[in-house]
Amino acid sequence: MTYQFAPELKIDAGMMLVPLSHHTIEGAVGLDAVDYHADMIRFPAGKIFRDVGVQLRGLLVDGAIHYRLGVFEGVRNTAVPVPAPVMPPVPPPPALNPGGVPRFAGQLRFNLMGSEPDFFLKGLYFAAKPIISIGVGADLQPKAVYKLDGQPGMYIAESGDLFAEYPFSATDEIVVKANIFHYGEGRSPIPGSTALAAGGTSLYVEAGYRHDWIEPLAFVEYLKGNDSSVTIFAPHAGANFWINKHTFNVKLDVGYRKTDTTTAAGATTTFKDLLGTLQTQLFF
Repeated sequence: MTYQFAPELKIDAGMMLVPLSHHTIEGAVGLDAVDYHADMIRFPAGKIFRDVGVQLRGLLVDGAIHYRLGVFEGVRNTAVPVPAPVMPPVPPPPALNPGGVPRFAGQLRFNLMGSEPDFFLKGLYFAAKPIISIGVGADLQPKAVYKLDGQPGMYIAESGDLFAEYPFSATDEIVVKANIFHYGEGRSPIPGSTALAAGGTSLYVEAGYRHDWIEPLAFVEYLKGNDSSVTIFAPHAGANFWINKHTFNVKLDVGYRKTDTTTAAGATTTFKDLLGTLQTQLFF
């Protein structure tokens, strides 16, 4: 649900995408790559990029600044599963967020050229004029994760990103996206959570060149957990066939992903995957 008072202020309420970065508020229909860079984005609440809350957003200074500031449900004590009984009995872990303090998330975007006023941003606009922006974002909630000492503590994540779509003509344009995330220490027992127990840093860089309805595209993903807890390296390449823009398209992606996971005892497990995806999108 959205209430619009002016271009400078809109109020959204309900289940929505958490505004940590440009990529986390892109609609699935408008992505450029074949899917979200989900391995690079780590949230504690386990709601697939989404959360229930209230958000303020708008454009300021003649569209030069785009802001989104939200208060969300986040991690709640009632959502933490109770450990199964063991022998000998052990005390249950301390409750997460016993006071019900909400989750706060937001971002500021500085529009160098053009602007993006929509609720769902896009990874590709087929723009007639250049759109270039840089953004910074943060996501935090007190006592929402277990720190390495087993005690509840602050969850915090920061983001910095670049989005650029630069058309040379109606049929030729380049699209470049880059995003870096930093995650503080903290493990979440919420089902579906992807928080990093030791914290870490991740990034991706994505670039494509569209000529008419054909767009070769490549991207690389990299995640490094603190204390070498997990490392992911994944280069991808492919092509998008924009038969009718976002309404009807076909995407081909081929990638390689190497994942190293290190236990507290120092043992490392390595998985190497070859990935291939052929995807058709029909939206109406």
